Amino acid sequence: AQAQSVFDLDEIVFSAGLTEQEAARVGVSVDVITEDELAEAGDIPLAEYLATLPGVSVTRNGPPGSNAIVRIRGAGQGLIAVLIDGIAVNDPTGTNGQFAGFGGLTTGALRRVEVLRGSQSAIYGSGAVNGVIAITTVANGTEPEGTMQSFGLEGGSYQTLSTDYGLIQRQGPLTLSFGLTHWQSGGFSAADEDAGNTETDSARTSRLSFGAIYDFSPDITIGANAFFQTAEADFDEFVGLGPADGTPGDETGGDETFGFRLFGEYRGTNWTHKLSGTFLELERRLSSVTVADPNSTPFASVFNGDRRAVQYLATSDAITNTNLSFGLDWQEERGSFTGLTGGTRSISVSGAFGEAIIAVNPNIDIFTSLRHQENSAFGGITTGRLAFSYRASETTTLRGAVANGYRAPALSELYGTFPVGGGQVFTGNANLQPENSVSYELGIDRKLAGEGMLSATLFQLEVDNFIQYQDCTRANVAPFACITGATNANIVGVSRFQGLELSASLPISQSLTVSGAYTYTDARSATNDRIARVPMHDLALALDAELGGNWSNSTTLRRVYDIFDRAPSAFGPGTRGDDYTTVDTTFSYALNDSSEAYLRVENLFDEEYQTINGFGTSDRAFYLGLRSRF
Repeated sequence: AQAQSVFDLDEIVFSAGLTEQEAARVGVSVDVITEDELAEAGDIPLAEYLATLPGVSVTRNGPPGSNAIVRIRGAGQGLIAVLIDGIAVNDPTGTNGQFAGFGGLTTGALRRVEVLRGSQSAIYGSGAVNGVIAITTVANGTEPEGTMQSFGLEGGSYQTLSTDYGLIQRQGPLTLSFGLTHWQSGGFSAADEDAGNTETDSARTSRLSFGAIYDFSPDITIGANAFFQTAEADFDEFVGLGPADGTPGDETGGDETFGFRLFGEYRGTNWTHKLSGTFLELERRLSSVTVADPNSTPFASVFNGDRRAVQYLATSDAITNTNLSFGLDWQEERGSFTGLTGGTRSISVSGAFGEAIIAVNPNIDIFTSLRHQENSAFGGITTGRLAFSYRASETTTLRGAVANGYRAPALSELYGTFPVGGGQVFTGNANLQPENSVSYELGIDRKLAGEGMLSATLFQLEVDNFIQYQDCTRANVAPFACITGATNANIVGVSRFQGLELSASLPISQSLTVSGAYTYTDARSATNDRIARVPMHDLALALDAELGGNWSNSTTLRRVYDIFDRAPSAFGPGTRGDDYTTVDTTFSYALNDSSEAYLRVENLFDEEYQTINGFGTSDRAFYLGLRSRF
């Protein structure tokens, strides 16, 4: 189940456009992870689940709770927009505006995840250069009447304990939802134990979410949702050129995040009008009270950022075979921390956008989207997307898309100054220019007997002015002239990410299903050098079996190979990363119609590997859990 990556052609997708559509019609690559699939995975890091999808890869700086970088088609988190319950959660103070929460976000109490690939700035604006990850934790108002509850409890290796509880209650016009999760682990050393590091690096995350939807009449709905999350994690400092143990409990990081959304909808005769407002507030902390590297100094950094946004959207299907949408939006991001030029900086963006979905005939749909935004720091930017879906037969769908996107540099990239470990200080580059992209994809989906599916997609992403981190003193060379210390800089020219995604789900019998995903990614900078930490080959295979006597099993194999930790370039041959194969398995026993117990084993064959050179990964680990839905 963890590797289930294809979608039912009748699945409704919410993230691919301004209005929800059937997956067979959207034309772009999207994966839908349902509540059942998330529950069957156990309470695992969401990033690890995402890594089993086509086009998605993950690297991590140590144990769960540490920084996890999710890439889509080779492009990192700075080029991916992340939304939780309709709230944009990318960090306004992040080094590249990335969502930094994947390290501690688990699948517990999540209701749905959609992963949209390709440039999506015409829908989501800046940041959606190579995809969108939309996460849902609250009800949407279409649930059946009554009360539904879910509960999960899991414990195991590394003193790990997690629990989650979810509640949805719909009574007449009112729908309420509530979710609570807590995860904690004693962890293992972020700096690899095989290098002699013994200090354990612990982590803990707690998350609370709430939602309410009220139907005043058949035509008017209002609602609100909110979440609060707090997370803490230990990390290991850099000593020389790599991570190493410091003073136990000395290097710590944490964050507190609050998000709120208020929305309303009026359904008129020909038009539906939606108005929403969101607010995100984040505080992020990093500190190292003492340091082992003689070139470093102790530091304690606190970053405060917020984002407020409003959007108006109008949609109509009054024209035969055509769905029209248009809207206006505005947002402001602010950052405030020591080392930020002026102490506080802000950037505002206002935009106008529209979309037309045209059913040319019963088998062909055309999507056209256009957005123009005015950025207070970089002026006007226009983006668009054109996609098509052709259902050649009842079993075969052809699809394709071309789109352009952009990402404006984040406040920290432009104006920030803060320590980054190893004695280095990051200094913002006020001369940075926005990254601009064009993406292409062409795919085919084919239904098989017994609800099986085959899918193949060719993709290419071209990024002009690609922003890359450079640190000359650590010899992290890049294809531009180094300056003193650490900063971000634009690579002049076009960087390319291209490849092939394959996915399949094949029912072998009524009790056995084989599924999998394979991605070939060739990611190169403007000088044709390989981009670091992007695997050229990434394979995930899953076997789901009903064993009889209330027993079932899900086993997932991942094979990652041909990856550079530091990419080769004109300055040197680079440093290769590990090729590795891991196997995870889960045995479940149904206690009754609503509850089951399970045993989950991670890294079954105790593979020794690193996803980032110098940082440790889990040995064989065992987790025992109980989950129930009633």
